[in-house]
Amino acid sequence: MSSTKIVDLFAGPGGLGEGFSSLENAFEIAVSAEMDTHARATLRLRAFFRLLKANRPEHLGDYFAFCNGKAPVPYSEHTEDLWVLSGEEARQIKLGSPKGNDELEEQINKAGLGNSDQDWVLIGGPLAKHIH
Repeated sequence: MSSTKIVDLFAGPGGLGEGFSSLENAFEIAVSAEMDTHARATLRLRAFFRLLKANRPEHLGDYFAFCNGKAPVPYSEHTEDLWVLSGEEARQIKLGSPKGNDELEEQINKAGLGNSDQDWVLIGGPLAKHIH
């Protein structure tokens, strides 16, 4: 049985998606959309960790070296392709804008979820309102 794909909107740093994806073989994040640069960086790093763990656990040291300040980037020549894939999953998208909506739709279609009979789950974090 394959995992159910997730589209995560207003993802923030990815806590909700992490919870779903932690259920082994149950859910897989197809795309996470977040407009904040810093939150998106965290989303991408976590996506990279999941990809490493699933596909090349012998190279998890790349991730940990970066997190511990011992490497300038989280990937090596052995894992750069997974870093690129993590950027496809974790997207900096401003939802509600024409450009952002088009990009989200493109990513949903790229994941094979657009016009298919495949089940998928839409999740979304709360939209934080800044108080000044």
